[in-house]
Amino acid sequence: MPGQDDRIRCRYCGSNNFAGTLVCWQCNRPLAVSQAPLDPQKPISAIETWGAKPDSSTFVRPTDTSTADKAAIWLGLLFPIVGYPVGIVFMMLDDPRKTQLGRLTILWSTIGLVATFVASLLFIGPLVAMGEKLIPSGNSLQHFTIPDTDGS
Repeated sequence: MPGQDDRIRCRYCGSNNFAGTLVCWQCNRPLAVSQAPLDPQKPISAIETWGAKPDSSTFVRPTDTSTADKAAIWLGLLFPIVGYPVGIVFMMLDDPRKTQLGRLTILWSTIGLVATFVASLLFIGPLVAMGEKLIPSGNSLQHFTIPDTDGS
């Protein structure tokens, strides 16, 4: 399996591609380093622009990441079992922001799992104790006798 050094980063979308690949797997643009710059006088056909993403010089990433952080926190708290695999998948991605979101999701999934366990002990434990008081134990049933109805 090729190592991380055998990768080429796309100059348009930033995704990692294997060395020797001619086009980017994500945006389908050429990866050739010696590509001539686009001529502003030449019109671009629809075939050339179909499916293409803007290059990194024109694409502005949103700076407010609070929505993604809140989503990761709520996913971890409400659905901790789902949050673990989602966090692991995000941690395997190359984007540092997505890796950070993966760590945040796993952290809050752990907190959510612990909170679920503690809540089950606090709420279900007293119900079990109350149920033991209501159900007679096996020893108390030995003192209970059924009257003989045969008349003998």
